[in-house]
Amino acid sequence: MRGSLPAVMVLVCSASCAVESTQRPNVVFIFSDQQHYQAMGFVDDFYDTPNIDALAEASVVFEHSFVTTPQCSPSRSSIMTGLYPHKTGMMNNQGAAGGTELALPTIGKRMQDGGYLTAFMGKWHLGEWLPEHLPMGQGFTHQYGHYGWGIDYFTKTIVHNAPARFAVYDWHRNQKPIREEGYATDLFAAEAERVIATPAPEMAKPFLPFAPFPAAPGSPTPPPASPRGNHARLAIRHSLLHAHAHRPAPTPR
Repeated sequence: MRGSLPAVMVLVCSASCAVESTQRPNVVFIFSDQQHYQAMGFVDDFYDTPNIDALAEASVVFEHSFVTTPQCSPSRSSIMTGLYPHKTGMMNNQGAAGGTELALPTIGKRMQDGGYLTAFMGKWHLGEWLPEHLPMGQGFTHQYGHYGWGIDYFTKTIVHNAPARFAVYDWHRNQKPIREEGYATDLFAAEAERVIATPAPEMAKPFLPFAPFPAAPGSPTPPPASPRGNHARLAIRHSLLHAHAHRPAPTPR
């Protein structure tokens, strides 16, 4: 969520939304990272995003929404709490100068207190070191993914440059390091499916799977078996340049 690219958020209620109001709906929260508003097929057919397009076709699309800041941690703190960054105390990215950890109750905590099974699968970037700043200390029963700002989608490492170049492995389930092979985006999706399919008695509760994917169309790490082969990175560059071209935004279809 760095730069000026807003995230794309999808809030999905399951079929239980249609039942009597006395029953609480299941809620699936999905959002993408570093995705230009225009980089979706239902907005601009330059992009091939059939799953997002299908969601848009069956949903309400907010054409004038925006994120609270163009930075990752402050904006995520707003999504998690419903407050502006000056209220959450996160005025810069966690880990950067002036950045702090999120110390306020999150949507996970509120839903957990309300009897929901809560699960977090994806990028956190709201605290990395102390248990109370990690997802399971912030109201999520289950955690899967990475804590820091970004990883290599295959090796699950974050490269640092000071004082010398080194890489940190950042891949966890329930806040314990795990070794897994595979492309991060695919693994996040598989974990979300697994959690939703968890058998009773846990799934007798209403559930909140919270899935902030770090990838988006134009991801810096091409997925495996990219149809463009060795030209995938050039195709990504072309996609980003297209999204930032100075031209009127097309009208959503």
